Amino acid sequence: MDQNGDFADYFRFWHLQVLSSNWGVGGTRGFSLMMVGAGLFALMLGILDHSQNMRALREEYPTMPRLRAGVNAALILILGLLAFDAMIFRQ
Repeated sequence: MDQNGDFADYFRFWHLQVLSSNWGVGGTRGFSLMMVGAGLFALMLGILDHSQNMRALREEYPTMPRLRAGVNAALILILGLLAFDAMIFRQ
């Protein structure tokens, strides 16, 4: 990398350190926990929205086949929650 790239990387990590210390989230580990938690929360909201939309569509089109997207999203959510637990209780 050239000298400008090194400075950009240094500034990026310095900025992350300043933000994490100002937010009081415990450094990079707390920041990563916050980001994974936000992703899991967004996935839960997406699953709820999907199920409500599919319920409304089934009322309008009763012969519509069932989709497996909700089941796949629920499995990904379970794996994410297990990973989140492993991140929290890591020693």
